[in-house]
Amino acid sequence: MMDKDVLLTWTTLSETNLNQFEVLNVDPYNKTEQVVQTIYVEEGNSNSRKEYSAVDSNPNPGMNYYQLLSVDRDGKQQLSEIIAINTQSSEQYARYNSGTIIFGKALKKGDALTLYNCEGKEISSFDVHEASNLVEQELSNGVALIRITYRNGFSEVIRLLVTN
Repeated sequence: MMDKDVLLTWTTLSETNLNQFEVLNVDPYNKTEQVVQTIYVEEGNSNSRKEYSAVDSNPNPGMNYYQLLSVDRDGKQQLSEIIAINTQSSEQYARYNSGTIIFGKALKKGDALTLYNCEGKEISSFDVHEASNLVEQELSNGVALIRITYRNGFSEVIRLLVTN
């Protein structure tokens, strides 16, 4: 990301009969797509590494899903996997009080948590079985890291200062 723009980059190792790439902002839930940018390929055939980039200057607030469509000179098309990019900072935070982690936004059923110490060693890992903003977990003083993997597949890591 560049300020509020999203910078997308990709690399090819070889190209055969390639005409263009279309960078798509897709909505996987409503099955819609919008062309962000079309990149025309000069040569079309190459056995060397080529790097490409595109900028989405008008991303949606929050999660954006991108997909790359490659189009050959004969019209054959191929879609890449979809990638997700969050254009907003997280609103999630946590604080610790006597064996309880208190989250600013409630976790939902289907979310998963993994707790790490400040050295990156896993402390515990578990799935959320009911919506709540409280998790009972004894932690040692210091900084802990919490990876939250939301049920939509997006994950983030937040820091937690632990003082007993």
